[in-house]
Amino acid sequence: MIIKGVDTELNRSLVGDINPIKKDIKIHQNITNKKVALEIYSIPSSKLTFRKYSFPIKKTDYLEKTLKTQLELDLPINLKEIEYRYITKQSENKLDIFCVITKKDEIKNFPENSVVDTEIFSLIRVAKFNGITEGIIYHFTNSYVLKLRLNDSFPEEVRVIDSVSSIEEDAYISGNIKGYSFNNKVLNNPTGEPFNNVAFGLLIKPLYDIGVDFLKKNDTDFIKSNIKALTYLTLSLIILNLVFFINLQIKNYELKKIKNKQKEIFYKYWKKSGRIYSPLLQAKGILKNLKTKGRSKLDGIYILEQIGKSVKSSGVESIKKVHISSNRVLMEGIATNEIQFKEFKKVLARNFSIENEETYLQQSGKLKFKIEAKYE
Repeated sequence: MIIKGVDTELNRSLVGDINPIKKDIKIHQNITNKKVALEIYSIPSSKLTFRKYSFPIKKTDYLEKTLKTQLELDLPINLKEIEYRYITKQSENKLDIFCVITKKDEIKNFPENSVVDTEIFSLIRVAKFNGITEGIIYHFTNSYVLKLRLNDSFPEEVRVIDSVSSIEEDAYISGNIKGYSFNNKVLNNPTGEPFNNVAFGLLIKPLYDIGVDFLKKNDTDFIKSNIKALTYLTLSLIILNLVFFINLQIKNYELKKIKNKQKEIFYKYWKKSGRIYSPLLQAKGILKNLKTKGRSKLDGIYILEQIGKSVKSSGVESIKKVHISSNRVLMEGIATNEIQFKEFKKVLARNFSIENEETYLQQSGKLKFKIEAKYE
């Protein structure tokens, strides 16, 4: 799936091919927007406010109502004017909630079918991509600095500040770090440019179970509502194609096996018995299994083989037509005389129950016959 991640604050974007099944990503330089299946945007942190709560509850049944009540108490604005999204972290005796809040006016201009996340969760995903789950990240933009402190990939502290003159020695730096003289470790991404971190974090949103979408209903797990559907669809297509491929291989194998067996039967029993109107061709595709004395046989092949043995044993002149339907068979042929025909029926009766027969005496003196029988 081709996804485009757009950092609206630093005006950076990346396009990549995401495979949620393999957890794989390939960044592309020259891809037209027509091929992009999903656009994911970040809303600048300067347009957000944050709240972190810890509720002494274990179940999330009443979380939405509890959080809404708490926000009504905390915010000096009507909740009808805002959009808020949150993620949760369950511990033994409490439920931690980190909530991001913005005005509805801030998100109304984003494309309708896109996804709107935040710089915060984008940076958390980049950190996870680099194996970092704890620590402090300073993300520098053109107008502010975002400070993010993580504990087990959960935001414990988030601050938006105008500028910084010094930072912790063990902190990571990210974003537009040119012009700063910090000697800290740089949070980076496969492009090698830290100012692409937010765009890259948006790009890998399908690969990690953390993030929000301001254009959809509140969902603490983006994967559940958006990418999981894509994953299941992709997986379904893979499985479906695999099933088709396997079925095709099985059918090809069965058909090849049947054709080879058919050739063997004809060569063995009917090679010198006169003209045959390809009973095998007429019976192709009949693969229903019959249980016979504890053994499973392919009815089309097995019935033909029994007819062939009967032809060979009785010396009947030729079989002109064979039609097989399940375990029933209709055959037409020619016997030299009535004695030969009776011998053929006698041999045939070892494996078939003859239900109907018709005979016609030809001018040549030979006997043309039609037999309807059931395999037993």
